[in-house]
Amino acid sequence: MSKFVKGQSGNPGGRPKGIKELTELARANSTTAFERIVAMLDSSDERVVLAAAQEILNRGFGKPAQAVEMTHRRAVEELGEEELDAAIVELRARLAITQSARDGARETSVE
Repeated sequence: MSKFVKGQSGNPGGRPKGIKELTELARANSTTAFERIVAMLDSSDERVVLAAAQEILNRGFGKPAQAVEMTHRRAVEELGEEELDAAIVELRARLAITQSARDGARETSVE
């Protein structure tokens, strides 16, 4: 069921007026801002130079793509016997690793 009535806007007032004004102000000052970022490339602080270079590259080429890992989960009832067995083996391995790490931390703190 949808929250909105068909044909009726979910945002009848539209975007707030301040957003449009802020966007216009930012665009009006973008040349000055960009010139300041370019000037920062001459800084003696390498952290400033790196930040300025990243900003310039991001604007010129876009931010680098980031990998996103997604998993599709299914209900246990949908899994076959082999898939359930594999899941149990994986969970037991994860549990063993976690337990081993805990035991190692206890041994270190006791000594």
